[in-house]
Amino acid sequence: LSALYVETNRTEEALMITRQMLEMDPNNANTHFALGYIYRYAGLLDEAIISMETALEINPNNKRFRSIIATYSSAGKHEEALAKIYLDPGDYGTGYSALIAFDQEQYQHARELFNKVIEIDKSGIWGLIAELHLAVMDGDQERGLKTMSQMVDNDVTDAENMYYFARFYALLKATKSSLDMLEKAVDSGYFNHPHIYKTSAFNYFQNDARYIAILQKAKQRHDEFRRKFM
Repeated sequence: LSALYVETNRTEEALMITRQMLEMDPNNANTHFALGYIYRYAGLLDEAIISMETALEINPNNKRFRSIIATYSSAGKHEEALAKIYLDPGDYGTGYSALIAFDQEQYQHARELFNKVIEIDKSGIWGLIAELHLAVMDGDQERGLKTMSQMVDNDVTDAENMYYFARFYALLKATKSSLDMLEKAVDSGYFNHPHIYKTSAFNYFQNDARYIAILQKAKQRHDEFRRKFM
């Protein structure tokens, strides 16, 4: 229920439920991880890492805790993220390894990893993400936009997915589509301001008035959440 709430812009309710769960069972690994998941959406990345690492201390090999990779990655802690790939060495772990290599401008390594992702998951979401990044590296915007049309679900409700769609559109220099999706992400509950602010894909429109307004909106909710609950 807490996961459903955080993915449908009821972040504060998700937090209250999860804290109640911890009061009932302080040593429940799933609850600690759920708390970290909420903190990531709210941009409290240090707190998210602590909660997720606590979950892994209780249950070290739970593959359902693989999104700690995304948490470390959104905090810019790439080596720590890569150290958790063992939780899912398949499409998810390989895909994040490729994204990290891409962000670090290790393009040849990224290309090798994205090709490996396609071998594992050619028709799935990670396969499409890999195809998109290969198109970006090839300078083929048309191919990239065609891949995005296969990837984007207009009925998506998970705000973090909306953020990633915005990021991918930005890589293709599709400014309006990127900003539309980014604003939708923030309005739908992904107010991870530190992650959005540091996203290099958004650098090329960092002086755009609409982007600045969206970023400010994310910061306001992030700051309000911290003041109210931390």
